Amino acid sequence: MRFKTLIIFGLLFSLQGFASEKCHRLIQKYFNKSMDVRLGLRDTLDQKKFKSLGMEFEGVVVQNLTYFQISEQVQKALKDLGLDAQIKEIGEFNDHYEIQYYSGGELKKVSVLTDGSLISTTLGYPVEITSPIMRNTTEVWQYLSLIQMLGRRIDLRAEEDFGGIHVHYGAKDLTTEQLSHILKVFYVAEHKIIEKFEVKETRQISQMNNVPNAIHILSTHYKKGTLVKDIFDEVPLDRTLIAYKPETMTIELRIFNSNFLSDEHFANIDFSVNLLDDLLKNKDNIEDVSKEYREAALEKGFDFSSLSKGYHINQDIEESYQAQDPYLAQFMALKNGEEDK
Repeated sequence: MRFKTLIIFGLLFSLQGFASEKCHRLIQKYFNKSMDVRLGLRDTLDQKKFKSLGMEFEGVVVQNLTYFQISEQVQKALKDLGLDAQIKEIGEFNDHYEIQYYSGGELKKVSVLTDGSLISTTLGYPVEITSPIMRNTTEVWQYLSLIQMLGRRIDLRAEEDFGGIHVHYGAKDLTTEQLSHILKVFYVAEHKIIEKFEVKETRQISQMNNVPNAIHILSTHYKKGTLVKDIFDEVPLDRTLIAYKPETMTIELRIFNSNFLSDEHFANIDFSVNLLDDLLKNKDNIEDVSKEYREAALEKGFDFSSLSKGYHINQDIEESYQAQDPYLAQFMALKNGEEDK
């Protein structure tokens, strides 16, 4: 009897070990592929066609420059790259500018702005340099060259403790089912992703506890085929490893730490594009991922019975997030003012 008990216990332990196998395998597969890019063995962008990409570089400037002065340096660097760029101020706070130019017949915009996530930095003055929409290898190289030029000219540096590199993947027609599937993979493989990409705790973005609520809303509140861009205000995804940005209609990966290495940036793009391509196009894993997700949520102590149709973003989380993000606070203040009218 004791021998049978040991066998049953061993089987249960083995099954538990395979509970998140599919999701972990996907992350490991595309992480390994991205390592080839880091080592210079493969050029991802020459082999991969993508509709659109975007990047955000969060860092600091050691010199005490205004955001307009930083924008002037961006303009000069773009002109040195052969792009006729002009500066446009956004808003009334002197801390957000767009440097605009045309490429391939399309208006491109590099943004220079403050960044609330870097409020605790002691390394310099926080700044975010956001890429334009990039559709080919040349445009990616232009943006990465711009970052390197700013590093030499105005001492732009990475903020490795609080800053990140965000990669945006164009997903204009993303459906609620597709986003739900992607969120499940990231929820199950959260710790593996944090381990592989060495996501620093100081960045405070690994809070995935609200993901089951988001998945519940996506899965039960909307008809099949509903586009996420039309309903995203309903879905709580603050400070998660991955999110959807309705204003740009992109999936945003926040898992990469701030750094100044171009090969790392290419590897980040490679991982993002290949993984998301797989998750959006390959329907073979949907049932397995859903099963792994439910098992992972139960293992993490999530109470599925607590889900309710009226769930919205936790008020404490929302207020805390606004306190650290002045742009979100300003947006919410404007939004609330409009609703009061």
